[in-house]
Parts: sequence; structure tokens; C-alpha cells
Amino acid sequence: MSDLEEVLNNNPDALQAFSAKSDFSGENIAFLTRTAKWKASYHESPDEAQKRYAYNRALEIYTTFISPRVADFPLNLSSQHLKRLEDIFEKAARITCGEPLVNTATPFDVETPRPKLENKEPYSYTGEIPVDFNKTVFDNAQTHIKYLVFTNTWPKFVKEQQRNQSSDTGQSDSGWLGSRRLGNLWPRH
Repeated sequence: MSDLEEVLNNNPDALQAFSAKSDFSGENIAFLTRTAKWKASYHESPDEAQKRYAYNRALEIYTTFISPRVADFPLNLSSQHLKRLEDIFEKAARITCGEPLVNTATPFDVETPRPKLENKEPYSYTGEIPVDFNKTVFDNAQTHIKYLVFTNTWPKFVKEQQRNQSSDTGQSDSGWLGSRRLGNLWPRH
């Protein structure tokens, strides 16, 4: 897990590309990197303007990765995690993004495409911010998605990197993890 976290924090590009092309789970890596950046920028004791700014950036993450009504590829979250985030963001998402043209029960049965949000970046929700909103709002979702990546995507990625490294005899020791060798990351079977 520590190696996965190192890659996510320092050089997620190769993992992002692999997960998008080979594992069809690129949204998971994108969510983890975006929420980590968002959380790192969150002020410890935010004033009202800082809290509103943080909420709007979090709302953008919610509508991009989580909302079953707005996100193109919503994350695979438990209903409990989803409900908590919907309670905090869905009202603002509907105000900011409008009502979706997609029936969530039959999402592929659409006659007209969903309108793209033009001139909505950055989001500027001005309504009431829920009292449950804080720096830890995405923690449960991050933990869940990180576990999915660790158990599903990460082993495939490491094996792919090992294959590439062993087939490329001229490759130096510096790669996607800096000076660490892949053979030391994952046990060979």
C-alpha cells in the first residue's frame, strides 16, 4: 500500500494511463489524485470565503466523479458512502448543473445528449454550505477507492511494469518509482 501511495503522490501518470487503457478504471486514479490535491489545499481554519471556495472545488469533484446524475463515469461506491456525499452535495449540484436529462434507472436510454457545463468553471455555488462539510468529506470514499485500486488495478499494473522492465534490457533502474526496483515491490509467484 505504501508503494501505491508513493506513486499516487509523486508520479501517478503511468498508473493513470494504465488504469484508463488496460483496466478501464481511470476515474479511480483521477479521483484519488484530485481529492488529494483538494485536501492539501484546504485551510485548517478556513474563513467563510475559503470554506466556500473549498466547497465549490469539492462540488466539482463530486459532479465529476461521484454524482450518479451528473458524472459521466461515477465511482463504484457503497450506497452508504454515496448517500452521505449526496446529502452534502446533491442539492448544490442540481442548482449548479441543472436537472439531468438522463434517467438514472436507464442511463443509456437517452434521446438528447446531456448539456456540457459551459461557463460554469469554476463552480460558484452561493447557497448554504451543509454543516457536515469539512476537510474529511471524501475520506471514506478515498479509502474505499484506494482499496479497490490496491486489490484490482495495482497488481496488474505492477505485473505490466515488471514485464516491460524485463523485456527492455537497456532500461535503467530509474522508472515510474524513481530508484526503486519493481522486483522489490511485488512478490513474484
